[in-house]
Amino acid sequence: MPSLPNAQILLALWERGEREHPIDRLLSVLAAFTQSPRQRLAVLPVHRRDALLLACRAAVFGKTLDGVTICQACGCRIDVTFELPDLSDVPFADQGTIEVVGGVVSFRVPDSRDLADALQAPDVAVGLDLLVDRCILTGSADDAVRRAIDDEIERLCDASWLELKLACPECPNEFVVPIDIGRFFWEELSTHAERLIDETCLLAAHFGWAEADILALPERRRQRYLERLL
Repeated sequence: MPSLPNAQILLALWERGEREHPIDRLLSVLAAFTQSPRQRLAVLPVHRRDALLLACRAAVFGKTLDGVTICQACGCRIDVTFELPDLSDVPFADQGTIEVVGGVVSFRVPDSRDLADALQAPDVAVGLDLLVDRCILTGSADDAVRRAIDDEIERLCDASWLELKLACPECPNEFVVPIDIGRFFWEELSTHAERLIDETCLLAAHFGWAEADILALPERRRQRYLERLL
């Protein structure tokens, strides 16, 4: 079961993650929460990676996401609540095939390394072609086949891609908000880490304790000391 790392690991994760690309940051978060080797996490198909990320967030902060979005039509601020799906029993397929003239092309779902390399491409179209080409296992692809493979990859990953359909309460606009669980989870972890820094400063200033000693305190013990100062 994923669990929140101890205070020292969490702060080290926060400091590292601030310097990393979002893809690398996801792997750092998963490594800290699951204690799995980073190399193993990097080769997970992206739908399995994201399902694991959802499980980590749900285990630590619960399944409910609370956030705010803005209606692009009228500027209305909308408070939203979203329940994370349980993907533990979803039968993910990591590979697929499509029939083409003259045979069959087989492909796999991309992993984090594939996404990172595709993002280095000079533009989106070139990056998408690179991504699909890397995922082809047998056969060859022209532009039409690449588009078909991309559609199939999207279908295989559909369960792990989160979207929220909303209707504005102030105007007729209806729209879809994609939920980037990696970004959302990271912002929550950053808030938690910043609060931990504030608490450490307060305890150090009042009691004269070293940072390492404060961070080594169990969470509930640290909160009891803080309750006596506030």
